[in-house]
Amino acid sequence: MRRRYHGSSVEFSEHRPYSPGDEIKHIDWRVYAKIDRYYIKQYEAETNLVCNILLDASASMGYKSDPEGLSKLEYASYLAACLAYFMIGQRDATGLAIFDDKVRTVLPPRLSQSHVRHILRELDELQPGGETDVAGPMHTLADGQKRRGLMVLISALLGDVEAIKSALQRFRFEGHDIIVFHVMDDAELTFPFSTMTQFQDLETGASTLVSPESTRATYLRELRQFLTAVESRATAASPPRRMPRWRFRFRSKTARPSATG
Repeated sequence: MRRRYHGSSVEFSEHRPYSPGDEIKHIDWRVYAKIDRYYIKQYEAETNLVCNILLDASASMGYKSDPEGLSKLEYASYLAACLAYFMIGQRDATGLAIFDDKVRTVLPPRLSQSHVRHILRELDELQPGGETDVAGPMHTLADGQKRRGLMVLISALLGDVEAIKSALQRFRFEGHDIIVFHVMDDAELTFPFSTMTQFQDLETGASTLVSPESTRATYLRELRQFLTAVESRATAASPPRRMPRWRFRFRSKTARPSATG
């Protein structure tokens, strides 16, 4: 079902060439006076929904276990780009918000092709930023939402899980639908290390030397607890449904990712 919006909130989207049958009242006469051609002014007056993509670009998203593969942030950026391209292509106004421990960039939802290019340019130039704080920026972004719509969160979800749940619930209580993409590197899920390994915190710079054999069981146990907590809190913030878990392998910048449920 398409939703129609009227009044002063309707915003200009883009020009397109005049075609026989178009209403004359929509011709931009200023453009005609400049280039002697008829162009129609298009507005964001009709759209299925408003979508906002919330992308975590904290320093920890820069992690990748395969030097020839994609980092979590690169993969998340590709995902965001695909979503924006297809959403706008089906006439759903789409925006992008990039955050780490604060909101770094906000591109409000638009429908034009020039807006798609703006989003793609932002994603192409994106670099990992500061420390992680998912909940704080989400509350900041919620303050600026004027219309109900779809909120798509793409993040590693590192941080206080209860605080993230509270932020997701706020979006839900204010009438938004929510989709969460939890992005993790394959090595984070399997802990494949077999020799003494130096681990460095990408956000604080702290490092420690670890024996995988003595650490693996504890790490995997705590990882399972974390994933269970994330799943239960994420589903608690949205209508009851099973949260599907996708596992992506970042092997090559030219190869397509594989997914297993």
